[in-house]
Amino acid sequence: MSKLVPGKYEAKILEYGLVEGARGPQVKVVFGIKNGPSYSWFGQLATEKNQEITTKNLMIMGANPSNIDKVENGAASGVLDQNKVFELVIEDRVYNGKTYTEIKYINDPSTPRTPAQEFKKGTGALVALKGQAAAMAASAPKQAAKEDDISF
Repeated sequence: MSKLVPGKYEAKILEYGLVEGARGPQVKVVFGIKNGPSYSWFGQLATEKNQEITTKNLMIMGANPSNIDKVENGAASGVLDQNKVFELVIEDRVYNGKTYTEIKYINDPSTPRTPAQEFKKGTGALVALKGQAAAMAASAPKQAAKEDDISF
């Protein structure tokens, strides 16, 4: 993986699935950066906070409460939107005295906001995210219907 200069990049999802990390299963999403290399994002599942962050990012990428657990089946599942262009915020992170470049944020440019391992399938490790996704979807603000809009 080539090192990128920190900044914002346009990218599309190339592939995704579940991989085994040092702290257990994690979601891996490989992005193809426009006019650049591919770059991977890892969604951790080890803690409730990790799951919350991973769920939020997977929903930005197209998952919903009814299908988020199918991400582990990879691109064939069609859960994540591989046609959409996302904005990746790349930042440097220092860990154990070494500087690493990582995807800090995944943004959907169409939504207003405030900011090499083998894939595993069929483990059921993402079932816990369904409840998390449903709770997040239920608490999201609803958009008013056109006839409810107030004209000025």
